[in-house]
Amino acid sequence: VLRAHCAAIAKEEAVLREGGGKAGHERQRKMNRLPVRERISHLLDKDSPFFEVGLWAAYKMYEQWGKIPAAGAVAGIGNIA
Repeated sequence: VLRAHCAAIAKEEAVLREGGGKAGHERQRKMNRLPVRERISHLLDKDSPFFEVGLWAAYKMYEQWGKIPAAGAVAGIGNIA
């Protein structure tokens, strides 16, 4: 039972990390922008871990406006030399 719950959480986290999905990423690239997590990876030191906080912020609060799974903001801690 615990493994099933952990698998369900991991699956939902993957959805939250998509940040707009393929369509959102394509829209960003058409405007010559990188998706937020790619921008963060370029900002941080190479191979530096990024501890994301607030991934679940506002989870399922925006369902009435469409398939918006959470707040859509990324915050965390990482190393920048």
